[in-house]
Amino acid sequence: LIVDVSGRRVVFQVVSLALGAAALLAARALSRGHDLTGAEAKQLLTASAEGAARGHDHGAGSGMLDIPAALRLLDQTDFHERETTP
Repeated sequence: LIVDVSGRRVVFQVVSLALGAAALLAARALSRGHDLTGAEAKQLLTASAEGAARGHDHGAGSGMLDIPAALRLLDQTDFHERETTP
């Protein structure tokens, strides 16, 4: 990554990557008949991130995105069970 003096370019690139990953998850969920929420996408991305076991760090977030792991976690999630549970 190229960092400018203010650091904004890095933040933009990281946000762009996270948004792209969330869009990929949303498309996969939609193909399974589920309209993924932003909160669900965030949960999938943070739970599957490399370093997630260490918890959230204000400087580093939840770790490095692991998009294949997030997709596997999505595929293991039974959204229909969640929707029908009171």
